[in-house]
Amino acid sequence: MNILQFLRIFWARRMVIVAATLACVLGAFVVMFIFPPSWKAASRVMVNLGQADLVTGDQANASVERGNVATQMALITDYSVAGRVVDDLNLTADPGLIAAYEKRSKSDKRDFRHWLEQLIIDGTKAKLVEDSAIIEITYTASSPEQAKSVADAVRSAFIQTTLVFKRQTAEQNAEWLQGRAVQAKKDLDAAIATESDYERANGVTMTADKEDIDTSRLKAMSMAGAQPQVSPPSMMASSSAAIELASVNAQIAAQSKQLGPNNPLILQLLEQKRNLESTVAKEASTQKMLAGIASANSDVVNRQIAQQKAKVVGESDKIGKLNQLQAVVDTRRLIFDKSTALAAQQSEEALTVESGLTPLASASVPKAPAFPNPWLIVPGGLAIGLGLGVLTALLMEMLARRVRGVEDLVGSLDIPVLGLIAAPQRTGRQQRLSSFRGRLALPGGGPGSGPGSRKAAHA
Repeated sequence: MNILQFLRIFWARRMVIVAATLACVLGAFVVMFIFPPSWKAASRVMVNLGQADLVTGDQANASVERGNVATQMALITDYSVAGRVVDDLNLTADPGLIAAYEKRSKSDKRDFRHWLEQLIIDGTKAKLVEDSAIIEITYTASSPEQAKSVADAVRSAFIQTTLVFKRQTAEQNAEWLQGRAVQAKKDLDAAIATESDYERANGVTMTADKEDIDTSRLKAMSMAGAQPQVSPPSMMASSSAAIELASVNAQIAAQSKQLGPNNPLILQLLEQKRNLESTVAKEASTQKMLAGIASANSDVVNRQIAQQKAKVVGESDKIGKLNQLQAVVDTRRLIFDKSTALAAQQSEEALTVESGLTPLASASVPKAPAFPNPWLIVPGGLAIGLGLGVLTALLMEMLARRVRGVEDLVGSLDIPVLGLIAAPQRTGRQQRLSSFRGRLALPGGGPGSGPGSRKAAHA
């Protein structure tokens, strides 16, 4: 079907389209006048993402906190928040709400407080502002002042409830960790007692370096035996005397070429030579004696190291068992230390005043009602009515198809159209109407050329 065929259908069914459009517009006006206006106010709060913990100093994981924002938004419409709003605004003493509660349905068995909490929840909506960490809290009420006050009260209650839950969780964690620390201390004391009993029973002892005494002694002896022997101070003196003796011999040889053997200088050098030779001989004897002592000491140290090594090897089973007991002690001490530290940390967390939420600007009194909005309802009713009328007209046409022009006939029958027969003459009003219909039937057609004034003929 082409656009001209659709226009013929719409013109033929124009009363249906007009009726549907008028009905929807009238319904929009009825909604505007029947339903009471409602007002909406918005209050915002920012979630502090990536902020360092005030107690531990640890940097928060922003990606994890973003996953918790959905949970926080769900908390806004929870009964815990709504109950705090009821208390903060003292809604249980509001005469208007009391009267509305008395007029409720007889099937509603809720108490007054639960009814008020549900009323707050039904009017509260929360959404996350796009590309931000800001939560917008809106509340819809029957008056602008009430909408503003409840929106701000919901935000305040949300912040306080978040802080209370955070403290309660920390208190519960601290209580559990303290009990765990007490049990860990008992386990640690028992492990230490078992280790001590084993040491006394088997004659092995663990040092502060987590090593048994015999193994520590063996290491110390091995390190001492590996130390190089340091030459005593006399060895350095001996080297000096030998050097001086060589110098005196050189002087004697040089002076003997010019002086006689009884020359006082020659005699003095010979006396000095004898003294130096005596010194060098004594030091050589001393060095030989010290070398023998060092050799003897080295043999003694090696024998002691061998004995200590044999002792360690002989007690390897006991030492292995002692190491296992020490490992148990170390593990239980680590559990006790961590439990104690975490319990103290959670106890501090239970005293925090930081909820992780920052209130932004308070809600303002709305200037216009959110519902009904005439600039939205009337055009919306007009659009809906027009669309409904067009669909109804098309449906009626499909159920009762009629030939309204040459195109409809050609499309229905695969037979060529030979000509059009003019209809009988009509009155002036009928002619004008026929002329208008003819222009719809054939482009450029004149008066009397419409479907009402011509009849199609076919072979």
